[in-house]
Amino acid sequence: LLDFTQEKKDDLLNILNAYNQFLNKHNLADIADIEKWVFENIDEKYEVDEFENENVHFFDSKLQKKIYDKIKNQVLKEEFLEDSEIKTIECFDEFDEVVKTFKIIKSLLDNGIKKDEIKIIVTDIDKYFKIFETLAYEYKIPVFSTKGLELKRYEKGRIYATKKAKHLKEKLKKLNINIPLEDIKKDILNERILVKNGIEITETNQVYVYKDINYLFLVGANIDTFPPTREKHIFYTKDYEKLFFKNNLYKSSYDIIKRIKKIAKNIIALYKKDNLTILIEQNPYNFNFKYTSKKENLSTPYENIPIKYNKTSVSQINTYNNCPKEYFYKYILKLSPPKENEEIDIMLRGEIMHKAFEIAVSEKIFDIDTLINRAYEDKEIKDKLTQNIYEEIYKKELIPILQNFIEDISKRDLTNSEVEKTIYLDKNLNIQENEGFFVGKIDRIDINDKITIIDYKSSSSKTYKDFLIQDNKIKDIQLGLYMYWAKQKYKKPTNASLMTFKKEIKEFVKIKECQGDVEKQGRSIKNLCYNQDYENRLKTQIFDTIKNIENGKFDYSDSPNCEYCNYVKICKGG
Repeated sequence: LLDFTQEKKDDLLNILNAYNQFLNKHNLADIADIEKWVFENIDEKYEVDEFENENVHFFDSKLQKKIYDKIKNQVLKEEFLEDSEIKTIECFDEFDEVVKTFKIIKSLLDNGIKKDEIKIIVTDIDKYFKIFETLAYEYKIPVFSTKGLELKRYEKGRIYATKKAKHLKEKLKKLNINIPLEDIKKDILNERILVKNGIEITETNQVYVYKDINYLFLVGANIDTFPPTREKHIFYTKDYEKLFFKNNLYKSSYDIIKRIKKIAKNIIALYKKDNLTILIEQNPYNFNFKYTSKKENLSTPYENIPIKYNKTSVSQINTYNNCPKEYFYKYILKLSPPKENEEIDIMLRGEIMHKAFEIAVSEKIFDIDTLINRAYEDKEIKDKLTQNIYEEIYKKELIPILQNFIEDISKRDLTNSEVEKTIYLDKNLNIQENEGFFVGKIDRIDINDKITIIDYKSSSSKTYKDFLIQDNKIKDIQLGLYMYWAKQKYKKPTNASLMTFKKEIKEFVKIKECQGDVEKQGRSIKNLCYNQDYENRLKTQIFDTIKNIENGKFDYSDSPNCEYCNYVKICKGG
């Protein structure tokens, strides 16, 4: 106890008296007044939860302790099941975790288990619910998030947000507060509503409001960042235990484990390889993944919801033309594709190669070791590197590619060449200088008596056997749109090519201005004729694609190229 001097005690008493006078004068109360009222008025009809953890009581005042003692015989004590064992299933990645969860659930449903007997707890609800929601359509098992869904997901929500924003705008105007209407509407659209339909997907903190769960799935019981955070992770590894043995986060994580074991009869933990916490015992559980499909009405996420956006890119339009479902996964749900292996990502390979080409042309550097080192040291690329052995191996693979590239550019006039040239067009395909609806980036444009557009491809030419015209449809708008832009910009004869340097120097796709019949081009990928007919088709196809996206059409496209798609693993067509 603190032993104050009498002078200090008098000062403290004066402060207390002044504080109480202020409360009485303004008819105010504080927590002490509330506690006093509760103590004087409480009787046997009150029931409270026990606020105790291993004989440690959490009281903020002596009066709180007196209240507790007065009614402690009325404290509710939960009856728990006997501790359940946690069965574990090793998975490859997040998508594999979700796929296996759905397969097990499908088997359970087919054997008479009801949806409300099943709950799914995830470590990161924002990340995992997107995957669950997408695959729910494929497995015909509805799911919902306890975090709710944004109003912008629903057409009625958009109408409501518009009306409410206008109403709030008028109120703010009376207070001389000027906030743009669109900003108010945006905030309202991000508000969430709870739509209960199907199996519940929730976060770990909800385990304290549940009991008597028949099947509980723990999805994403992994550690992939340090230090761990309360929001994204449940558990700690053994090494973390040594460092955090006195940490409340560790204690709370351990309490969650104990709680889960008491409230659920059957617990299945799905985790990524090598990332399972020691708090879960290794008890391999072999589930039968065979199941029969039950028909059930289930709408696709975002189905028929208009998509409004202010900007798009050439690659996005190409993705939609190739497969609307891939566009939906990549640009609407913003799902990262499942990992297929531990090698260097194919997109990162392309970035490294393009960066080396860019440095060679713009700085006239032709030393291969220098180009490779400079590319790997580029800040954007360096941030994506994980220092694995495959990144070192790719340096060796780059050597013959750069040898072919340097051989090719040594024969060309690069005096007026531009690299990574960004182009802008508005929604009507008129050229813009700084901003536009359509954005594209030309790998290289050689500006001489005629304009030559070069786009680099890191894969071999056989991948593009059906590249340009198929079934009367332009398969890839990239080169055509680049030519369309350059023809308006420079008013000179223009051609565009796709080139690969992987195994040889090969110009395997070329579009040039000429007179000819596009219909007779068939599946030709060489010397495609760019004329007025081609330009009209190009424009029509782009406008139709934008309209389809805005109308929410994301159907599965049965294509021979499906096997090359990043999302084949999670698509019902895969």
